[in-house]
Amino acid sequence: GTIPDFYLLDNVTRFSDYSFPIGKGLSGEVVTDLKRVPHFLIAGETGTGKSSFIRMMIETLLLRNELLEVYFLDFKGAIEAEPFRGHSKVHIISEFFEAAKIVKQLNEKLTTRNKDLAGVAYNIENFNKKQKDASKKWSRILIVVDEISEIIPRLGSGKSEELQEINRGINRIARMGRASGLHLVVGTQKPDAKNLDPTIKANLPGIVCFAVTHPSQSMVVLGDGRAADLNVAFEGRAIWKHGRFVEEIQTPFLSQEDLDKAKEEDLKT
Repeated sequence: GTIPDFYLLDNVTRFSDYSFPIGKGLSGEVVTDLKRVPHFLIAGETGTGKSSFIRMMIETLLLRNELLEVYFLDFKGAIEAEPFRGHSKVHIISEFFEAAKIVKQLNEKLTTRNKDLAGVAYNIENFNKKQKDASKKWSRILIVVDEISEIIPRLGSGKSEELQEINRGINRIARMGRASGLHLVVGTQKPDAKNLDPTIKANLPGIVCFAVTHPSQSMVVLGDGRAADLNVAFEGRAIWKHGRFVEEIQTPFLSQEDLDKAKEEDLKT
């Protein structure tokens, strides 16, 4: 097989049960889900496809999964989160003070859920299967941090207390969130050692790395320099890494027209 130059995602309704496409590589289409891969690191320079991928991922997950909430932390004027404004299941947070409060609340939910799981079920999926009353089922919660470099390098700034709260909370969710259904997507345009908390990174098993300028940046994300060699002529070209599996892929592009069509079809069914 060959890696396509462009991958238009025009049949988005076929993804369900918290699954979504990663891309197409030499092995064919790569699909994953939040059950198998709970947390993700999405890295890459501006214009390489990082933001489009995060949007596609969120839209695909929201389309066929009723029990899902999204918290989108975007500290750059909420520009990347704009397509989701007004969506009933997406909470957009653009201020550090508000983000610190929300992350604290999510960690309290994590603590409560873990206590409720003890002796009853081993994870959220098992817990929900045991609930005869649908209203008692838990939603999975996806926390998207659009740009982690807005947090980590500024921990010593005037907003240090709020940033420390956010960093601690994200760190804890990365370590403990899987069983109780709290998932992280961490994005960065500047993937270097000073922008990525090593504990957070170590707990993000799914990695999509678009093109970067320096091999050292690729090394921080992937452990090798492959992302510095990606052909930037193909927007959306990336390296997918999960465990020992590493493959060059063309990530999906989801147009607004195809998304609207998919939403209409989903409403009919």
